Amino acid sequence: MYSHNRDKDQFEDKARELDKLSQALSAKHILYGASDLYFEAQRFIARIKRDIESNCLTYHGGIELIIEQIDHLHEQDVLLTFERAKIYIVVEKKSNQPLTEHQQPLLP
Repeated sequence: MYSHNRDKDQFEDKARELDKLSQALSAKHILYGASDLYFEAQRFIARIKRDIESNCLTYHGGIELIIEQIDHLHEQDVLLTFERAKIYIVVEKKSNQPLTEHQQPLLP
C-alpha cells in the first residue's frame, strides 16, 4: 500500500526553493565562484537528508532548517542589494619555494 508523506513533499519543495535561490543570488552578486554558493546549499540539504534518514530528524524539522537558511539568504540579498554589506574575497598567496624542515606539514 502506498503511504503518502506530506512533510516529505514539502521538504523536497523547500529544498528546490533553496537551490533556486542560491543559484539566483550567486548569479546576481558573485561573478566568480558562483557555483560555490550552490554547492554549499547542496551540501546543506544533503546533510539534512542524512540526519532525517539516520539521526531521527523529522521532515518537519528539516523544513524548518531550510526555511531558516532561505530567510538568511533573503536577508543577505537585501543587505547586498542596498549596499549595507559588501562581499570580501580572501586570497591566499602560495609560495613556489619548497617548505623548510620547520614548515613541513604534520600530516602527509
